[in-house]
Amino acid sequence: MSKKQQTSAVITPAAKDSALSKAQQTFNRLIKQIEQRRAKLREWEAITPGIQDKIVDELVPLTKKLDAMLSRFVHALDRAHSQKGLTKTERGLLSAIIAEIAGNLAENSTMRRSRRSTTATPTAIWTATRRSSST
Repeated sequence: MSKKQQTSAVITPAAKDSALSKAQQTFNRLIKQIEQRRAKLREWEAITPGIQDKIVDELVPLTKKLDAMLSRFVHALDRAHSQKGLTKTERGLLSAIIAEIAGNLAENSTMRRSRRSTTATPTAIWTATRRSSST
Protein backbone atom coordinates (compact mmCIF):
# COMPACT_ATOMS: atom_id res chain seq x y z
CA MET A 1 0.00 0.00 0.00
CA SER A 2 1.47 3.30 -1.09
CA LYS A 3 1.23 6.30 1.21
CA LYS A 4 0.61 9.75 -0.18
CA GLN A 5 3.68 11.98 0.17
CA GLN A 6 2.80 14.83 2.50
CA THR A 7 4.11 18.31 2.02
CA SER A 8 4.73 20.51 5.02
CA ALA A 9 3.86 24.14 5.48
CA VAL A 10 6.81 26.50 5.72
CA ILE A 11 6.61 30.17 6.55
CA THR A 12 8.49 32.48 4.20
CA PRO A 13 9.03 36.23 4.63
CA ALA A 14 6.53 38.47 2.84
CA ALA A 15 9.25 40.62 1.35
CA LYS A 16 12.68 39.45 0.23
CA ASP A 17 14.51 41.78 2.58
CA SER A 18 12.36 41.12 5.71
CA ALA A 19 13.26 38.49 8.30
CA LEU A 20 11.05 35.90 9.97
CA SER A 21 9.99 36.41 13.56
CA LYS A 22 11.40 34.13 16.26
CA ALA A 23 8.10 32.21 16.40
CA GLN A 24 8.12 31.73 12.62
CA GLN A 25 11.72 30.50 12.71
CA THR A 26 10.79 28.07 15.49
CA PHE A 27 7.81 26.88 13.44
CA ASN A 28 10.01 26.25 10.40
CA ARG A 29 12.62 24.44 12.51
CA LEU A 30 9.94 22.19 14.03
CA ILE A 31 8.45 21.49 10.59
CA LYS A 32 11.91 20.44 9.41
CA GLN A 33 12.27 18.10 12.40
CA ILE A 34 8.88 16.55 11.61
CA GLU A 35 9.96 15.96 8.01
CA GLN A 36 13.20 14.34 9.16
CA ARG A 37 11.34 12.08 11.58
CA ARG A 38 8.83 11.11 8.90
CA ALA A 39 11.73 10.17 6.63
CA LYS A 40 13.25 8.03 9.41
CA LEU A 41 9.88 6.38 9.97
CA ARG A 42 9.56 5.61 6.24
CA GLU A 43 13.05 4.05 6.32
CA TRP A 44 12.10 1.98 9.36
CA GLU A 45 8.87 0.82 7.73
CA ALA A 46 10.81 -0.14 4.59
CA ILE A 47 13.31 -2.39 6.42
CA THR A 48 10.92 -3.90 8.97
CA PRO A 49 9.64 -6.73 6.71
CA GLY A 50 13.22 -7.85 6.05
CA ILE A 51 14.00 -7.84 9.76
CA GLN A 52 10.84 -9.81 10.52
CA ASP A 53 11.74 -12.36 7.82
CA LYS A 54 15.24 -12.73 9.25
CA ILE A 55 13.81 -13.26 12.74
CA VAL A 56 11.42 -15.93 11.50
CA ASP A 57 14.02 -17.65 9.33
CA GLU A 58 17.02 -17.51 11.67
CA LEU A 59 16.26 -16.49 15.23
CA VAL A 60 13.10 -18.50 15.90
CA PRO A 61 14.71 -21.85 14.94
CA LEU A 62 17.76 -21.06 17.08
CA THR A 63 15.53 -20.15 20.02
CA LYS A 64 13.63 -23.43 19.68
CA LYS A 65 16.91 -25.34 19.54
CA LEU A 66 18.19 -23.54 22.65
CA ASP A 67 14.96 -24.29 24.51
CA ALA A 68 15.22 -27.98 23.59
CA MET A 69 18.83 -28.10 24.77
CA LEU A 70 17.99 -26.35 28.03
CA SER A 71 15.09 -28.73 28.57
CA ARG A 72 17.41 -31.73 28.14
CA PHE A 73 19.87 -30.06 30.52
CA VAL A 74 17.16 -29.62 33.17
CA HIS A 75 16.22 -33.32 32.83
CA ALA A 76 19.89 -34.31 33.19
CA LEU A 77 20.21 -32.15 36.30
CA ASP A 78 17.04 -33.71 37.67
CA ARG A 79 18.48 -37.21 37.15
CA ALA A 80 21.73 -36.13 38.81
CA HIS A 81 19.74 -34.74 41.75
CA SER A 82 18.43 -38.20 42.62
CA GLN A 83 21.83 -39.94 42.47
CA LYS A 84 23.60 -41.09 45.60
CA GLY A 85 26.72 -39.32 46.75
CA LEU A 86 25.41 -35.74 46.69
CA THR A 87 25.32 -33.74 49.88
CA LYS A 88 22.23 -31.89 51.03
CA THR A 89 23.89 -28.61 50.01
CA GLU A 90 24.66 -29.93 46.52
CA ARG A 91 21.08 -31.17 46.11
CA GLY A 92 19.82 -27.74 47.19
CA LEU A 93 22.08 -26.07 44.65
CA LEU A 94 20.88 -28.41 41.90
CA SER A 95 17.27 -27.73 42.88
CA ALA A 96 17.86 -23.98 42.64
CA ILE A 97 19.54 -24.32 39.22
CA ILE A 98 16.75 -26.56 37.93
CA ALA A 99 14.08 -24.17 39.19
CA GLU A 100 15.83 -21.16 37.64
CA ILE A 101 16.32 -22.72 34.20
CA ALA A 102 12.87 -24.35 34.10
CA GLY A 103 11.25 -21.08 35.21
CA ASN A 104 13.06 -19.17 32.46
CA LEU A 105 11.98 -21.75 29.89
CA ALA A 106 8.36 -21.48 30.98
CA GLU A 107 8.47 -17.68 31.02
CA ASN A 108 10.09 -17.48 27.58
CA SER A 109 7.55 -19.90 26.16
CA THR A 110 4.67 -17.85 27.57
CA MET A 111 6.15 -14.60 26.22
CA ARG A 112 6.58 -16.07 22.74
CA ARG A 113 2.96 -17.29 22.71
CA SER A 114 1.67 -13.86 23.74
CA ARG A 115 3.84 -12.12 21.10
CA ARG A 116 2.41 -14.33 18.38
CA SER A 117 -1.09 -13.14 19.25
CA THR A 118 -0.18 -9.47 18.82
CA THR A 119 1.37 -8.00 15.71
CA ALA A 120 3.82 -5.18 16.33
CA THR A 121 3.59 -2.41 13.78
CA PRO A 122 6.61 -0.24 13.03
CA THR A 123 4.83 2.70 14.63
CA ALA A 124 4.13 0.72 17.82
CA ILE A 125 7.76 -0.42 17.97
CA TRP A 126 8.99 3.14 17.39
CA THR A 127 6.66 4.47 20.10
CA ALA A 128 7.79 1.83 22.59
CA THR A 129 11.43 2.55 21.75
CA ARG A 130 10.94 6.27 22.22
CA ARG A 131 9.16 5.68 25.54
CA SER A 132 11.92 3.43 26.88
CA SER A 133 14.71 5.77 25.74
CA SER A 134 13.11 8.80 27.36
CA THR A 135 13.07 7.20 30.82
